[in-house]
Amino acid sequence: MYLDMRGGTSLTVKACFFILTMITSVVCTFFPYYSLVILSFVLLILLILLIDSSKFSFVVIFLLPFSFQYAIQGVQALGIDFPTHILIVFLLFKKIYEHKDKKIIVSKKDLLVLIFFLFSLLISLVNSQNIYVTLKAILRYSIYFFTIFLCFSDISMKRDNLKKLTWVIISSMLLLSIYCFYNLIIVGFDLNRSNEIGDPFFLERGSLAAFLSFGLTISFSLVLYKKSKFIQIFFVMICLWFSFIIIITQTRGAWLGIIGFIVLHLIIERKRISKSLLTIFLLTSVVSILLFKLGLLDSFFHRFDSINNISTDGSNIERLNRWIAAFNMFKDHPIIGLGFQTYNDNYFSYRDYNYSTGLQSEMTMGAHSEYLKLLAETGIIGALVFIYIIWITLKRGFLLSEMMGRTFEGLVVRGFLYGFLTYVIHGSVNNFLQKDKISIMFFLAFTIISSFERIIRSQYNEKS
Repeated sequence: MYLDMRGGTSLTVKACFFILTMITSVVCTFFPYYSLVILSFVLLILLILLIDSSKFSFVVIFLLPFSFQYAIQGVQALGIDFPTHILIVFLLFKKIYEHKDKKIIVSKKDLLVLIFFLFSLLISLVNSQNIYVTLKAILRYSIYFFTIFLCFSDISMKRDNLKKLTWVIISSMLLLSIYCFYNLIIVGFDLNRSNEIGDPFFLERGSLAAFLSFGLTISFSLVLYKKSKFIQIFFVMICLWFSFIIIITQTRGAWLGIIGFIVLHLIIERKRISKSLLTIFLLTSVVSILLFKLGLLDSFFHRFDSINNISTDGSNIERLNRWIAAFNMFKDHPIIGLGFQTYNDNYFSYRDYNYSTGLQSEMTMGAHSEYLKLLAETGIIGALVFIYIIWITLKRGFLLSEMMGRTFEGLVVRGFLYGFLTYVIHGSVNNFLQKDKISIMFFLAFTIISSFERIIRSQYNEKS
């Protein structure tokens, strides 16, 4: 049930505004530390009163790049991704409340897959040495992917909602990238300080690059939308801009992901491969010229050449150390792992001193591989379920891209498929799915593809 705003603001809403404003003023006066949280709750309640869940979901996605880690003072190890955690919980409850008298349309098969994935995380509690950390991580993970799955599974039913979602994603990422470029100017285009350009929203350049890769792939796909020259030109410019920002992050895993999606694009566009190659060549040339003009081209090639350097590159050597530690954990607990999100707690006990570097004490680095991390923390069960999720998403996305062609919906689906693939590749050398921004975009891609696969399958069944 929604409030009817057509006849003006109701007395109930006016009363809510007044009461909440008074409460907020008093609390913020006497408890200034909690002002940010209290004010946010007030705004959230007002949003919930005034808009439905579909519009609220766009608010969540738009604000996603601008969340930051917020530690609650006086409560040990308790922190949130603010405001994502709060927004996503409110969105989930709002969706359930609005649909209490009717069904939420989802793919039952995919819902079961997500439930089984959650089960594989839960059983890792048996071996967890830090049950609090594991439970907290499972709760966060499950809220993210179930909320996204339930709230966006019906998006294929309305074309306007898909358009709005696309523009919300691109506009929020565009604002983020402009902010990052401003920070790059502040540090004097010093790429050695590229880790700082996303601060405080992205504390690692790798997660920033992984996030913006989704914007790049959606923009790249919509360049092919020939029904609107404005859209084509706009997305060409956005594509160039996102490419530039991703390159200056110096994240090699993201670069490999981009190469992977380009290869997939050429396979899908194999009947127009000459035009596709020309488009990619022109885009690459423009970005290269921009890097050359800014004096960053040599730095890019030097960084790219270091990808396979495992003799002198400390980052690569430390990756081997992290991977060996993860594999050693898996060998000790091959079935259900050591406990979800406990890799860092067990790292020192399993590291290989033959690959010691100055980075070995960096506990926040993680396993540097989503797959080895899951293998170590959840054993073969969790890893296989996760790989199955990847497999069905890539398979469905590829088939949908072939079937839907260059329609707007088909190109958006393709953009999400490409973005999903970039992180599938990137995730082999980094692990950022514990970050709210990456996990939400990852499972949003899964949901969008699942949604369109379900509706096209139902249309096919009706015809036959």
